[in-house]
Amino acid sequence: MKQTILRILCAFLLMGIALTVTLGVFAAAKQEEEIYTWQRVYFETAQEVQLFSADGELVQTLEADGIVASELLPEGRYYAFSGNGCVEFVLCSDCSVRVEGGCGWTDGKLLHLTDEPVGSVSVEFLSQVQGFCEFTLVNGEYSRREVIRCGQGQVMRCDFLGVPYGTYTLYRQGEALVSVIVSSQTPAVSVALSS
Repeated sequence: MKQTILRILCAFLLMGIALTVTLGVFAAAKQEEEIYTWQRVYFETAQEVQLFSADGELVQTLEADGIVASELLPEGRYYAFSGNGCVEFVLCSDCSVRVEGGCGWTDGKLLHLTDEPVGSVSVEFLSQVQGFCEFTLVNGEYSRREVIRCGQGQVMRCDFLGVPYGTYTLYRQGEALVSVIVSSQTPAVSVALSS
């Protein structure tokens, strides 16, 4: 009888220890989810930049001198005001910068402030050839050319960043493919080519 009671007490003790360890593992996993990444934002500008948080609080004022860096900031949404205008951007958890609209563009790391609102055009296609593929984006006053190295049978992507608002014709290897409109309603245009 005493051994049975002792075994039952030991079983309850072991279950209590197992429950405590399990709860500790879940608490540690939940705590890991709440870790924030802090990073600097690098701006390319010739003017002073005022950096604001999403709720409108002034975070920092940066003196312009080509490329300037902010203080360490947590991930989230921010606004940068300069003599050029305003750009809304997001610091992502993967330490990249994404522009949400306004007078600026990014290559993922460096935030370029511009005099006018700009957007982007991304072209996705399945490469039919091994070698180089040339894309050109053209309108009356603007022309930009991008050449990318392709592997046959690979899905490729060509990005035009910092494109002023307007209507453009997209060319591949000199052949007109499609007309695209970059505007405040569609600042990031995606084109998927079937061939």
